[in-house]
Amino acid sequence: MLTHQYDDSEQLLPMIGIVFMVLTIVIKSIMWVFCRNHKNSSMHAIAQDSENDAMFNIISLVFPILGQYLGIGLLDPIGGAGLSLYIISEWVATLADTTDKLTGKVASAQDAGRCLYLVSRFSPVQAISGFEMYHVGDNMVAEVDVVLPMSFKLKEAHDLGEVRVKDDSLITCLPPLVNMY
Repeated sequence: MLTHQYDDSEQLLPMIGIVFMVLTIVIKSIMWVFCRNHKNSSMHAIAQDSENDAMFNIISLVFPILGQYLGIGLLDPIGGAGLSLYIISEWVATLADTTDKLTGKVASAQDAGRCLYLVSRFSPVQAISGFEMYHVGDNMVAEVDVVLPMSFKLKEAHDLGEVRVKDDSLITCLPPLVNMY
């Protein structure tokens, strides 16, 4: 039942089809390499789509050819079913991650630590009495409560509150909300 004998008249894929599938695999793999490390979710989607397309073409080439050479005709649909499960699991994982970020997932300890360091390096800041950092879509929001000396002038405190912390490692962080006490 698992075997099917192919006769010579059955050709799985013409050579031009194989060439285009291999080209697609190469191009999509290059796109995946360039897009996979970007922080932007659109670039992540392109990377994931490119990875899925490359996997789709690899499996669409390998399983039918193996099935023909091994005489197991069901390898092609088995490969298709496996590919479907793979793609479903990839997109479910993406859905879970995106849902977390859209619903205010707390920032990682590493990102929070970087932000706290950047805020605390201002010499007038005596202490940080409150801190929250969370995702808002692709971006993060930091809410910081800082303690300043009683002698600190209102104008200087206002200027400090307007400071926009900028760091390439926190490129997705929106301007922080600074409350002063």
